[in-house]
Amino acid sequence: MSKDDSSSDQAAATEDLTTDPDPVQIADTESDTAASSATESVSEPVSESVPEPESEPASELASEPVPEPEPLADGQTRISLTFSGDCWTEISDATGQRLFFEMGRTGRNVDLTGTAPFAVLFGNVENVSVRVDDSDYPISPSTPGSRTARLTIIEP
Repeated sequence: MSKDDSSSDQAAATEDLTTDPDPVQIADTESDTAASSATESVSEPVSESVPEPESEPASELASEPVPEPEPLADGQTRISLTFSGDCWTEISDATGQRLFFEMGRTGRNVDLTGTAPFAVLFGNVENVSVRVDDSDYPISPSTPGSRTARLTIIEP
């Protein structure tokens, strides 16, 4: 094939592309028509009634059993914390193990087990309640006018 033949073939291919309708425009026109009919069919009212799903009565939902705490090993004590607001908390047991060392947040409940006595620090004592072996354990600020409490929990 000569150089003149290949350039005339390219010119013919260019002419064919310019004279044929653009296939993308045809596809766009068809999708616009489909979108219009879809919009029309969605706007028509539905005459069928759909039954609402049945829900369980509230009394059945509330009666789910609350899991019992696991039994403690000999020499172990359980500390339960309930946070009503932010409170920095540090708790270590008699072995020096850090059981909890972080910010307690609103609504969080934490159960810890370890060996008494426990070294405890609460950054905002008003935002935490404590139970030791399922008994309330009263806490108060270390000094009057302070929000922090540093204490040792020996036994309930």
